[in-house]
Amino acid sequence: MRWDEENLAAVIQRRQPPTLRFFHFSEPTLSYGRLQNLTIVRTLTPTGWPVVRRPTAGGHVRHENDLCLSLCWRTGTPPMPRAVTQVYEWVHRLIFNALPPLEGLRLAACCDTPKAGAPFDQRNCFREPVGHDILLNAQKIAGGALAVKKGGILYQGSIQRSVIGEIASFQERVKRLCWPG
Repeated sequence: MRWDEENLAAVIQRRQPPTLRFFHFSEPTLSYGRLQNLTIVRTLTPTGWPVVRRPTAGGHVRHENDLCLSLCWRTGTPPMPRAVTQVYEWVHRLIFNALPPLEGLRLAACCDTPKAGAPFDQRNCFREPVGHDILLNAQKIAGGALAVKKGGILYQGSIQRSVIGEIASFQERVKRLCWPG
């Protein structure tokens, strides 16, 4: 997570080009959003699991069988949207288009996601979908969060591996969709 923060700073300062990174945790790990309370998050963490804070917002995520990605870019870098309000949908539409076609796969509409049930400090990212998350039937299978800094944006997301298919092919499709030229 620290790598993403440092990379975003380098991208903003033009020392690094926009960056797409895929990764996974080497052991089951719980990550939590920068606005969540670590003391409360620890009570939700399985025994023996490491806990790591993300520089992005959002709920906690249990990383067991997922592929994570981060995307850092300077504000206004094509083809990324200029308006921050369009970024989450843009990234998720890109991921959606890179996934193999599956019956029931869709982007959640803002009006069909349930109102948050858990207090924010206890919110589980994959149990409480929001608009533009990727769903397979009613189950959230991909989501993410943003960190917006002056001059740049960081997206960090998680996708359940069971829907990806062959990982290298999926990663290549995402890269081509991010930078089509």
